[in-house]
Amino acid sequence: LLGYNTMADNGYIQSVHNALGYTNLLLNPNGGNVGIGTTSPNQALDVNGNIYFRGTSLYGKNGSDVWIGNGDSGQNLNLVSGYGGGATCLILRGSDGYGLFRYGHGDASSRILKANITPIANALDKVSQLNGVYFDWIAGGRHDIGMIAEDVQKVVPEVVRRDASEKTLSLSYDHLVALTIEAIKEQQSQIDALKQQMSALEAKLDK
Repeated sequence: LLGYNTMADNGYIQSVHNALGYTNLLLNPNGGNVGIGTTSPNQALDVNGNIYFRGTSLYGKNGSDVWIGNGDSGQNLNLVSGYGGGATCLILRGSDGYGLFRYGHGDASSRILKANITPIANALDKVSQLNGVYFDWIAGGRHDIGMIAEDVQKVVPEVVRRDASEKTLSLSYDHLVALTIEAIKEQQSQIDALKQQMSALEAKLDK
């Protein structure tokens, strides 16, 4: 049924059956794309403009991913259900294609995915240069705790990324775990060395 609503001043399409009332409306059920605001759709539904979503859920059928963002540039919010053994994940991907945050599943970290693997040297010295601070967010005024990305960038630039706006920096706190592990190992080595020296001194005093 094609119609025009003179009260709302708009046209409409409605599927109606004489006996059943309103029924499902199928667009291109046998193939082809549907375009809104475009004459050359390249997806099953291609909308040239903003979408106002009134529902409460967005589904990917049969466990497939749901992507929100610019899929061409790789900057996406990727919502995955049942990823990697049943976990529900929230994956933020930057333009480099790597997951920045995942809930319920670890980041990809297999050796076969990496090259130029080298130990983190002078980790304890690097950690000593980092400073944890209390602060209030300018937007909203919420009190928080963390570090200052510009300060961290001077010491460990690998954990700092510039946002798309080019005005602010983001800090990957989870990447600091590797640095912290190596710093603890260095510190423990120093403690063990001091213990050995103390034991040697005590042995001399006992003679």
